[in-house]
Amino acid sequence: MADPSYWNEIYQELVKLIGSEHTLLIYQEFHEQQISYPMRLISADAIKRILLNEYDGTNLKKLAKTYGYSERHLQRLLADDGDGGSKSYKEEK
Repeated sequence: MADPSYWNEIYQELVKLIGSEHTLLIYQEFHEQQISYPMRLISADAIKRILLNEYDGTNLKKLAKTYGYSERHLQRLLADDGDGGSKSYKEEK
């Protein structure tokens, strides 16, 4: 295929990130589609499971920063869990 310097800008950016071979694979697979990516890598369902496993009652700010969610949103998810997320941690201690 043509020299990547002739490619559209978005493909040139991908070449810098992943190389021309992988960029061509992406182009061949998705060139007829318009793709928009979610703002967050981790899905809403998965973040609930992560909170159940990683939240210790003191690390909400760290988890929010790590996973790209606001503390308030994570607090809501914990509250939706029915007990504010504290039950499993009280039982463990």
